[in-house]
Amino acid sequence: MVDTLEATGTLDNTYIFFTSDNGYHLGEHRIGEGKGTPYEESVRVPLLVRGPGVAAGRSETRVATNVDLASTLAALAGESVPDFVDGRSLAPLLHAEPDVSWRESVLVEYGKGAADEPEDGVGLSRADNDAGIPGKAPSPGTFWLQRTADRAYVEYATGERELYDLAADPLQLRNLAGVPGCAAKLSDRSANLIALRA
Repeated sequence: MVDTLEATGTLDNTYIFFTSDNGYHLGEHRIGEGKGTPYEESVRVPLLVRGPGVAAGRSETRVATNVDLASTLAALAGESVPDFVDGRSLAPLLHAEPDVSWRESVLVEYGKGAADEPEDGVGLSRADNDAGIPGKAPSPGTFWLQRTADRAYVEYATGERELYDLAADPLQLRNLAGVPGCAAKLSDRSANLIALRA
């Protein structure tokens, strides 16, 4: 594709995006093959962009999600999107515009299966729907993840919680939710997660 764009003289005015729909784990966190977990292997995906005004080799640490892609493509094409469309254009970040106001965190939600109890609602399950399937790792069930540039906070439908400092613990091996003295952090993270879910 790049060769064709270069041969036709259109490479320098074309944006090329490379990404993936989700991550995949293969044994990390004692979980077999699969996806649908709140860990980096499952939720973090690559986003590489080449195009006019995008500096080669530049990295961006602010958080974005796949819902930002539609707004980004529209903005790069000079189009607008209706207000009801989720996501923000990444164009200001791609072009390294100064003083860009950007979100501090994103919400990742995952629900699987039918409700165990009617009051749980659709898709909220405490059950492991993959239990008993040979070779299939158990699912962690419904969760909500607040991801910032350096933190991951998870609440499960079961009430369990996890908090990771991704700068100090990028492999997410030390759950800080059970560490004495983290109660205030957990309370703040929980309040932020509730606001994101609203």
